[in-house]
Amino acid sequence: MTQHPLSRGLTWRLPLAVEQEPCHFGEVDSHIEAAVRKKPFNRELAKDNPERFFDRPQQIVDETLLTRGEKIATLNRWRQTILDELSASGEGMRTQGVSSDRSRLLGQIEEARAALARMSGD
Repeated sequence: MTQHPLSRGLTWRLPLAVEQEPCHFGEVDSHIEAAVRKKPFNRELAKDNPERFFDRPQQIVDETLLTRGEKIATLNRWRQTILDELSASGEGMRTQGVSSDRSRLLGQIEEARAALARMSGD
């Protein structure tokens, strides 16, 4: 354990692992990532608002705590949300100027849905 030089008499003790592996800005610290994964899985939030809970559609496919039916319904809900946004954009409603990103995400959702279909042999 070492004392931080700017502590002005206060003793700050860092765990040895942190001292040996300094964090660099812009890098993901695996310890933090592991701690985030330990958060309880909120099944209802994940199903009701998948974009808020999942970073990408493939994570829904990989999620072991959802049934196949829940995965399909969750992907369909996310898909419908994007279709509604794109429809609003086509009707001249103000969107956030991210139609190409939303279209790309829609493609990822379709890939995830196809992966689920392949897994079941459909």
